[in-house]
Amino acid sequence: MAASYPTFDQRLKRVITLEMAINQCLKAHNETLYDHADAKTMGAVLAYLRSLSNAQKVAVRVPAAAADRFEQGRRLYYSRLGQRNFACASSHVQGAGKRYAETPLSPAIGQATHWPVIRKGEPVTLQERMRECLELMGAAPFPAGSDELNTLEYFLTYLSNGLPMTANAWRP
Repeated sequence: MAASYPTFDQRLKRVITLEMAINQCLKAHNETLYDHADAKTMGAVLAYLRSLSNAQKVAVRVPAAAADRFEQGRRLYYSRLGQRNFACASSHVQGAGKRYAETPLSPAIGQATHWPVIRKGEPVTLQERMRECLELMGAAPFPAGSDELNTLEYFLTYLSNGLPMTANAWRP
């Protein structure tokens, strides 16, 4: 059920994203792992799996053991980074509803419900979009699948709890 990802693995003491779960499954079956940033492999499988959860409500849990990971994601979301000294919250909390160039800025609540999006015929994952935003902020993006992006995705997805998923929406 994609609506429950990311999740926290108590045994590993880390956030597990759907991308990581896909690679865990591939590894268990002696298959080649997918690069988290590859739209043609990971993006396509992610788009398919999330489409199976369309209309299901986001249900990310944050058990007590995950509080520090959740807090890391929250801190990163509100931390000012890069040459422009923006935080994710600068655009998606304080700036929600305004525009950045031609693009309307979406509110934080609900953002994690519609990924991946389809842009120019290829899936763009939430983490790939976060990396693009970091570049727009003038910050060096964290690597796809990094702990930083995983905890950021954990925090952001939790904010959308109870909202229905609508994967694979088309975007310009």
